[in-house]
Amino acid sequence: MTSRPKFFSSSTTRTVPLLALAALLLAGIVKVVGPTTGQTFDGLVVVDYPLYEFYPDSKGCPATGSPYWLVPNEDLYGQMAFYPGYFIQGWWRVKFRGDLSIIGRYGYSKKYWRELRVVDVDKVTELKCGTLR
Repeated sequence: MTSRPKFFSSSTTRTVPLLALAALLLAGIVKVVGPTTGQTFDGLVVVDYPLYEFYPDSKGCPATGSPYWLVPNEDLYGQMAFYPGYFIQGWWRVKFRGDLSIIGRYGYSKKYWRELRVVDVDKVTELKCGTLR
C-alpha cells in the first residue's frame, strides 16, 4: 500500500487554494470599481444646470439606473443644443469615449458614486422627454 508523501500538511493544501481564490476575487473587485480610461459609453445625458448626469445603457426617457456625474468636454457641450424654453435643460442620447473615475463622492453635493469625463464624442441625439421640473 502506498501512502502520500508528507511534503505538505493538510492545512497547507487548504490554505493555498483559498489564497488563490482571494487573489482572483480581489483582482475582480479592482477591475469593477477601479478607474477606466478610453472606454466607450452609450446612454442618456440629463442636464438640469448645474447638474450633468449620465445614465449608462439607458436608451430613452425616463432615465433608469444610477447616474454618474458627467464632466462634458467642449465638443459634447457644443453638440447639445439648448433652447430658451429649456433654460439649459434637456435629454440627449449620447455615445462617446470617456474616463471613468474610481468609486468615491463626486459632483453636486457629492451625491454621485462616479465621475465620467468625456474625451471624444461619437454621436449626440436630442430627445424630447418633457420638462424636468
